[in-house]
Amino acid sequence: KENAPIQPLQESVNPTPAESQPQAPAVQPLSAGLIDNFEATSPPGTDGWQPFWDEGTSTSMHCAAETGTVYNGARSLMLDFDVAPEGWATCALFYDALQNWSSGEGLTFYLHAAEPGIVFDVDIYAGSSDAQETYVYTIETPADCARSWVPISLNWSDFQRVEWEEGAGTPFAKPDQILGVAFGIGTYIDASNTGTLWVDDLSLLGLDIQPAVAPTDQ
Repeated sequence: KENAPIQPLQESVNPTPAESQPQAPAVQPLSAGLIDNFEATSPPGTDGWQPFWDEGTSTSMHCAAETGTVYNGARSLMLDFDVAPEGWATCALFYDALQNWSSGEGLTFYLHAAEPGIVFDVDIYAGSSDAQETYVYTIETPADCARSWVPISLNWSDFQRVEWEEGAGTPFAKPDQILGVAFGIGTYIDASNTGTLWVDDLSLLGLDIQPAVAPTDQ
């Protein structure tokens, strides 16, 4: 994963001090707490969700907003992957300008999986365009994910600096300096990681989002 591409940013805004009232980010989300409900092609100020993977292996990665399996609305983010042993893949969303997510307590989303026991990461990219920092939280899909949609809630402090960067293991503490977010797929030693995941209503934890319609059972 340390060889994953770093997304260049066109411009940055100065982060807001933690003790002051958070200012509106350079790109406003669709509602107070909503990051992406996957109904539009690309969230404002982004080029949309993009797949990256270790092209030196047989790894394949597909990620896109698609119809068919949804929690709310008409589309969700589908990740279909086959990661070679010791390979990696990510489905990432990068912003053109720094985002201030300090009004939220963390990230929350709804998760559905083709089967339980799939291991994946939630990644946060923060800092600055020339000094990108990566923070990660690893999830194993619970049994309920294969039968229905399961809410996942992660506090900022759950995310830790990745092991290949300076300050490995440091809790995330820069929600006012967001460069992007991703869902990452790694593997155990000598093992591949193959599966399909769906994500819907990715939001800031602790903030209201647009009213949801009745969820669709899958």
